[in-house]
Amino acid sequence: MTDYFITKILLLDRIEKVFHNASYDCKFLGGKGKVKKITCTLELAKKVPYYIAPLPNYQLKTVAECLCHFPAIDKSEQGGNWGKRPLTADQLEYAQKDPVYTAQIHHRLLQLSHLITPDPAGENLERLTNRYWEIYQQWKILDTEMEHLKERLKSAMIEQQAAEINGFSVSYQNRTGKKVKLAELAKVVYLSGQDSQISLSLTNDFLKELGDLAQGLTIEETRQKISQLTIKQSEADLR
Repeated sequence: MTDYFITKILLLDRIEKVFHNASYDCKFLGGKGKVKKITCTLELAKKVPYYIAPLPNYQLKTVAECLCHFPAIDKSEQGGNWGKRPLTADQLEYAQKDPVYTAQIHHRLLQLSHLITPDPAGENLERLTNRYWEIYQQWKILDTEMEHLKERLKSAMIEQQAAEINGFSVSYQNRTGKKVKLAELAKVVYLSGQDSQISLSLTNDFLKELGDLAQGLTIEETRQKISQLTIKQSEADLR
């Protein structure tokens, strides 16, 4: 019996297992490191350029409907009580269909992967370069507008004290700076007997270069708040 189960485990390790959000599913299987030969269709979908597959998000429902043309998929049972027995008829139907969606998504993504990674030796360089320059001007316009919008958003969110809105958030970091009078620095350097020309701010790297010399300095600290705009997709959009 023991040999039987060992054989089953070894065979299971060799079988490719396809999940949509693998990291989410593996939490319930003992961790990703304990589950072998995993394919994550979520990660595969992210590698497909947007112009080929303009997906609004990477939910299994969205990918299945947009790439595989399934009719509207009801995911209401996803948040149901799956610990209660017996399972309802709707739950059983959901459990039957979910792996079908994942399998079809996997198949379609494999097809697309061949389209987006052709053999470089057979590429038409003339066509590629022409297409690049065709969209270059459009890209420059969009890219500069997006950068401008992000700067305006960050300034407006800081001024209006809006921490987060529509997927945008502003975070802050405290940056510490250090200053020292040049005369004092020169005196310490002179007394040390080192012929050094130092005219930089006291960054952390610079302080390391000074080494023990810094212990004899009166250092003034300045603090500066740095803002950063972050754009991220909600976790729900990935399932």
